[in-house]
Amino acid sequence: MTPAGGLSVELIGMPGSGKSTLSRRVAARLQAAGITVAQPSHDLAHGIARWRRLAGKSRHVARELIGHPADALRAVCAVRSTRQRRTGDVFKMTFNWLLVSRLLRRRPAAREVHLHDQGVLQALWSIGFGGAPGAAGRMARRMEGRVPLPDVVVIVRASEGTVARRLAGRTDRDSRLDAASGDRAALRLAADLLAEVLGVLEGWRRRPGGPRVIELDNETDESLETAAAGLAADVQKLFTPS
Repeated sequence: MTPAGGLSVELIGMPGSGKSTLSRRVAARLQAAGITVAQPSHDLAHGIARWRRLAGKSRHVARELIGHPADALRAVCAVRSTRQRRTGDVFKMTFNWLLVSRLLRRRPAAREVHLHDQGVLQALWSIGFGGAPGAAGRMARRMEGRVPLPDVVVIVRASEGTVARRLAGRTDRDSRLDAASGDRAALRLAADLLAEVLGVLEGWRRRPGGPRVIELDNETDESLETAAAGLAADVQKLFTPS
């Protein structure tokens, strides 16, 4: 496969599976190989002041609202239908959906890779984690045909035990699973929801022009560099004429 332009790559996995760390290491390897890399979602979440993060995200959400009002309105109604359990989560989940949709709509330039450690699939997982049973699938069905999809989806797998250990060692608590990292029921729910989201992905993959899917194991910290090297090599192959 040789993309006509650039390549958008979304990583999906449970919080604690290592998506963000893997994305950074893959970016470094691709840049060393002469490929221009952007990490849109990561750059809006790390290394800048909190108010700048909020301002930057809000600008992207505003552009999505202005540029695609019908899709945005459908997303608002779809998130409301998922019956989020916590007060304020309808707004948070809608805001996040509009943000990742906007970031995925921005196509990379030729010979450029966009690495998304948070995308529409991870947004579906978050909606499912906070919503009524079946919330992720319901959201996906309501947004059928109106979801900007990446060119490649990378499924990052790690066991519940590994996820619990990594979450317990975090200093920042950004994930919805962080507060429940020691709760086995919450971890089982998280794993079940990932399977539900991957079922949605399978349907998307079968569409004409659907995303290519790559799976990798990130079970141990020692395997992280091997996983990063393998993924960087896979992405480079997509730029190489057959």
